[in-house]
Amino acid sequence: MLSLTVIDVMVPGDGVEFSQGGRRWYHLIHRTSELPEALVGGRERTDHDCFCRTCAARPDTTDAKTMEHYLDTFTDPEALRADFAFHRNLPREATDNQALPASGLRLSTPAHAIAGGRTKGSGQAGEVEASMSRVATDVRKLIAGESGAFVPEGDPEFTTRIILEHVERCA
Repeated sequence: MLSLTVIDVMVPGDGVEFSQGGRRWYHLIHRTSELPEALVGGRERTDHDCFCRTCAARPDTTDAKTMEHYLDTFTDPEALRADFAFHRNLPREATDNQALPASGLRLSTPAHAIAGGRTKGSGQAGEVEASMSRVATDVRKLIAGESGAFVPEGDPEFTTRIILEHVERCA
């Protein structure tokens, strides 16, 4: 049996504005053509440190070795461009995804909606499950109580255990 696990994100186009009316300011900046590359290029560490401080529950959520790996990846201009392309595509993805809720159909695939419980005002703890519930019928909400954003990094044992249990339940 197929299963679906969604961590830390809403489904664009599920009926709710995923940028929270500007509270997730980086969605708008990252969608702007060429601007984020100009602002972040050469300052990748500052950019990533800002996200870790703003979104993670703890400043040590991402260990030094993992942080260096991320930075090695994102200092490549093409990798950085691809990361921003993800945000630039969100409006199109939202449009494409609107067809499912608008049709009245919902996915029957068992889904896990995982979010951090310490969200620093970003509201994600309940949003992931609410978003999935608008597009699927069999949704299980799971909160990583000591995590903010970056649940896999913030609580890898919880994430691994929950995903393995979900896969086993769906086998």
